[in-house]
Amino acid sequence: MAFELPSLPYSTNALAEAGMCQETLELHHGKHHQAYVTALNGFVEKNADLQGKSLEEIVKLSYNKPDMAPVFNNAGQHWNHILFWENLAPNGGKIPASWRPSWSRISAPSTPSRRPSRPPVSASSAPAGPGWCWPPTAS
Repeated sequence: MAFELPSLPYSTNALAEAGMCQETLELHHGKHHQAYVTALNGFVEKNADLQGKSLEEIVKLSYNKPDMAPVFNNAGQHWNHILFWENLAPNGGKIPASWRPSWSRISAPSTPSRRPSRPPVSASSAPAGPGWCWPPTAS
């Protein structure tokens, strides 16, 4: 089973008023995300242990294994981009209600006792970080 680039759930010009022009969206989806899918399919084709596995299974299998870091990176980025496209919306722009409690703890800890011991966005600001990340929750 080869992984495929999912179709966007909106037109390529639907986010222009929100600040992402059609050209940027087409480049990010059609070239950038597609590159992760293509690379992941190449790794799967060469490794029988990956064949027939779901994206989630590949991410779990390759996690914390230095020899499988490229597999983990491409599988994780494919998954990350799927979430990215699904969470953008032409009329969006609000933090989902279910995320608000954890988001407020991360974005504006007001006292030293509420501050995390390690900045939660360190993964997103590392040299190869994407600039944003999915904050983990207890549930």
